[in-house]
Formats: sequence, C-alpha cells, structure tokens
Amino acid sequence: MAEPAAPPVAAPEVAPDYAGAVKVTRLLQSTTDAAGRPLVYPKPEDGQAEITALLVEIAPGGETGWHKHPLTWLAYLLEGEIEVTLADGRVNVVRAGEALCEVVELAHNGVNRGAVPAKLVMFVLGTEGGGPFTVRVPAPDLGPRVSR
Repeated sequence: MAEPAAPPVAAPEVAPDYAGAVKVTRLLQSTTDAAGRPLVYPKPEDGQAEITALLVEIAPGGETGWHKHPLTWLAYLLEGEIEVTLADGRVNVVRAGEALCEVVELAHNGVNRGAVPAKLVMFVLGTEGGGPFTVRVPAPDLGPRVSR
C-alpha cells in the first residue's frame, strides 16, 4: 500500500509581533529570480552548504561589467539605485529599500547612474569551496542603447 502524500508545507510566516518590542517587515518572498526563472538551491551531493554575506558598493557612474552568477544570490539595496540590464535586453531598476533574487546563469550588467554610491548587501547561497560567486562574460550584442 502506498504511503499517503505528505501535506504541503506552507511558507514560513513572519510573527506579527514580538510583544511590541521587535518589528518584522518581510522584504522578499519569491520562488523565482529577477528574470522570472525558478530558484534552485545547491544539492547535498554538491558539497557542504555555505552562505556568504557581502557588502557591495558601486560608485556614481560605476558599473559591474557583464557577468553572471553560478549560484543563487539574494540582495538588499541599502542606498542609491542600480540599473540592471539583462542579456535578453530587459532592464530592471533596483532602488534603495528593495530586495531581489539575483539572476542565475544569465549575463547582466549593473550601472549606478545616480549621484551617490549604491550600496547593497548580498547573500550568496553556495557550497564550501564551490568556486567563484561571479564569472565575467563578454557583453552581449544588444544594440547601441546599452552601456558596455
């Protein structure tokens, strides 16, 4: 006889109140990355799970250069604004106070077109010794309107 199916597991709920002493605000809850593709976590056979937190600062007028991430990243923009162009031509603007799931294995370039530094905290979900978080790639041919 087959085992009954396990009940679905609901997404964790944020406690509405900690006796009034702590305020909790959900910044992001998503099943997809910034390009709308399903999130994928490392598998146990890929190695010991490891989380890395980074503070990334992009000077006014600065850009990341075209790159891709082989791992899932979560980010929260503390200050400034970043315009992110994806290899498929889509452009997303991320503003201070916004959270996002970075795109995985899709080339993109982030540009700070503002007058103040853009500062974001990034959390990388990877494996211990699993290789680089970011891989430089050639700029795609998107026409003359895209910064390279």
